[in-house]
Amino acid sequence: MKCVEYKLHAINGNATMPPWIVVGGMLYLDFNKTYVGFVKDEEHRDYYVPDTLVELDEDQFTNRGLSLYDSVDQQKLQSLESVTGIPMKTRDEYEAQLRDTFQKNIAK
Repeated sequence: MKCVEYKLHAINGNATMPPWIVVGGMLYLDFNKTYVGFVKDEEHRDYYVPDTLVELDEDQFTNRGLSLYDSVDQQKLQSLESVTGIPMKTRDEYEAQLRDTFQKNIAK
Protein backbone atom coordinates (compact mmCIF):
# COMPACT_ATOMS: atom_id res chain seq x y z
CA MET A 1 0.00 0.00 0.00
CA LYS A 2 0.93 3.64 -0.28
CA CYS A 3 0.67 6.36 2.34
CA VAL A 4 -1.12 9.49 1.10
CA GLU A 5 -2.43 12.83 2.27
CA TYR A 6 -6.12 13.41 1.48
CA LYS A 7 -9.15 15.56 2.25
CA LEU A 8 -12.66 14.43 3.07
CA HIS A 9 -15.13 14.19 0.19
CA ALA A 10 -18.68 15.55 0.10
CA ILE A 11 -20.98 12.60 -0.49
CA ASN A 12 -24.73 13.17 -0.21
CA GLY A 13 -24.06 16.41 1.67
CA ASN A 14 -21.82 14.78 4.27
CA ALA A 15 -18.05 15.01 4.65
CA THR A 16 -16.74 11.47 4.51
CA MET A 17 -13.51 9.58 3.99
CA PRO A 18 -12.95 8.79 0.29
CA PRO A 19 -13.98 5.22 -0.49
CA TRP A 20 -10.54 4.37 -1.89
CA ILE A 21 -8.83 4.97 1.47
CA VAL A 22 -8.29 1.54 3.06
CA VAL A 23 -6.96 2.80 6.42
CA GLY A 24 -7.38 6.48 7.17
CA GLY A 25 -8.31 9.31 9.46
CA MET A 26 -4.79 9.73 10.82
CA LEU A 27 -2.67 12.77 11.65
CA TYR A 28 -5.21 15.50 10.88
CA LEU A 29 -3.86 18.99 10.12
CA ASP A 30 -6.40 21.72 10.75
CA PHE A 31 -4.67 24.43 8.72
CA ASN A 32 -5.19 22.57 5.42
CA LYS A 33 -7.91 20.11 6.50
CA THR A 34 -5.92 17.04 5.47
CA TYR A 35 -5.61 13.54 6.87
CA VAL A 36 -3.18 10.73 6.20
CA GLY A 37 -4.27 7.30 5.08
CA PHE A 38 -3.28 4.28 3.04
CA VAL A 39 -4.45 3.19 -0.42
CA LYS A 40 -3.91 -0.06 -2.27
CA ASP A 41 -1.18 -0.12 -4.86
CA GLU A 42 -2.49 0.22 -8.42
CA GLU A 43 -1.77 -3.42 -9.31
CA HIS A 44 -4.02 -4.53 -6.42
CA ARG A 45 -7.11 -2.48 -7.29
CA ASP A 46 -9.52 -2.04 -10.16
CA TYR A 47 -10.81 1.44 -9.28
CA TYR A 48 -9.69 5.03 -9.67
CA VAL A 49 -7.55 6.81 -7.10
CA PRO A 50 -6.59 10.42 -7.92
CA ASP A 51 -3.02 10.74 -9.14
CA THR A 52 -2.74 14.19 -7.57
CA LEU A 53 -2.46 12.81 -4.04
CA VAL A 54 0.66 13.65 -2.07
CA GLU A 55 2.49 10.42 -1.19
CA LEU A 56 4.37 10.26 2.12
CA ASP A 57 7.36 8.09 2.92
CA GLU A 58 8.05 6.73 6.39
CA ASP A 59 10.05 9.75 7.55
CA GLN A 60 7.42 12.23 6.30
CA PHE A 61 4.65 10.23 8.00
CA THR A 62 6.63 10.04 11.24
CA ASN A 63 7.64 13.71 11.20
CA ARG A 64 4.03 14.77 10.64
CA GLY A 65 2.97 12.74 13.67
CA LEU A 66 5.83 14.06 15.80
CA SER A 67 4.98 17.65 14.83
CA LEU A 68 1.46 17.05 16.08
CA TYR A 69 2.81 15.45 19.26
CA ASP A 70 5.12 18.41 19.86
CA SER A 71 2.26 20.88 19.38
CA VAL A 72 0.25 19.39 22.27
CA ASP A 73 0.56 21.04 25.65
CA GLN A 74 2.44 18.40 27.64
CA GLN A 75 1.16 19.76 30.97
CA LYS A 76 -2.41 19.13 29.80
CA LEU A 77 -1.43 15.60 28.83
CA GLN A 78 0.04 14.99 32.27
CA SER A 79 -3.18 16.31 33.86
CA LEU A 80 -5.20 13.98 31.65
CA GLU A 81 -2.95 11.10 32.65
CA SER A 82 -3.53 11.77 36.35
CA VAL A 83 -7.32 11.90 35.83
CA THR A 84 -7.67 8.86 33.57
CA GLY A 85 -4.84 6.73 34.90
CA ILE A 86 -3.83 6.01 31.29
CA PRO A 87 -0.11 6.57 30.83
CA MET A 88 0.75 8.97 28.04
CA LYS A 89 3.41 7.94 25.53
CA THR A 90 6.81 9.57 25.54
CA ARG A 91 7.98 11.14 22.28
CA ASP A 92 10.24 8.13 21.63
CA GLU A 93 7.40 5.69 22.29
CA TYR A 94 5.12 7.67 19.98
CA GLU A 95 7.77 7.73 17.25
CA ALA A 96 8.14 3.96 17.50
CA GLN A 97 4.35 3.58 17.26
CA LEU A 98 4.22 5.83 14.18
CA ARG A 99 6.96 3.85 12.42
CA ASP A 100 5.26 0.56 13.32
CA THR A 101 1.91 1.84 12.00
CA PHE A 102 3.53 2.91 8.74
CA GLN A 103 5.37 -0.38 8.25
CA LYS A 104 2.33 -2.54 9.05
CA ASN A 105 0.10 -0.65 6.60
CA ILE A 106 2.65 -0.46 3.79
CA ALA A 107 3.10 -4.24 4.04
CA LYS A 108 -0.62 -4.97 3.56
